[in-house]
Amino acid sequence: MRIPRFALRETVSIENFVSSGSRGAVYAEATEQVAQVEPVSQLITDDDGRIIAGNYYVIIRPEVGNVPLESRLTWKGQKYRVVQSVGVPSERRPTHRELIVVKLT
Repeated sequence: MRIPRFALRETVSIENFVSSGSRGAVYAEATEQVAQVEPVSQLITDDDGRIIAGNYYVIIRPEVGNVPLESRLTWKGQKYRVVQSVGVPSERRPTHRELIVVKLT
């Protein structure tokens, strides 16, 4: 059973990370998604071994598909970086996708 749309009351913009180029990160076109956004205080270890404190926990519909790490998410005019992206309960048949994001400075 998928998470119902009425439970997702916020709108976020997601730009999927594509690659790193000589001029910096390259992102796909932004897409608007319905979401639930909750403050969180969760420590995450990134690929470089650094410990990062997540700012927000974001739930989106599974139809969005995979949201790669380092993707950009915009919510209420503020940009965030995706540091964790997981399909729940599994990547094969998720009911929703959970993202942990940190504020970009």
